[in-house]
Amino acid sequence: MFYTAMVGKQQVIHTQAQATKSSFKGKISYYLKTPYRSSPIFKISPEQYQHYQNQQVRLQLTIRQSSVGTSVKSINHIQIKPKTTNKGQ
Repeated sequence: MFYTAMVGKQQVIHTQAQATKSSFKGKISYYLKTPYRSSPIFKISPEQYQHYQNQQVRLQLTIRQSSVGTSVKSINHIQIKPKTTNKGQ
């Protein structure tokens, strides 16, 4: 990721996310599931998980992208929209 940090192009993007819970060896972790999930920037607290659970979360991210990969620099904005269901179909 050093190459991406040095020569990658910085840009602002919008993406969807979901609050997700996972466990490994008895330890529970909470995070926002995005295409860039591997970044520790998406880890959230149990309280944030409760807040974002069952919501459509839209993120504005600053990323740096190169031919080698993508690095997430920051979460600029979080927008929450309640999930809608189609009742009647």
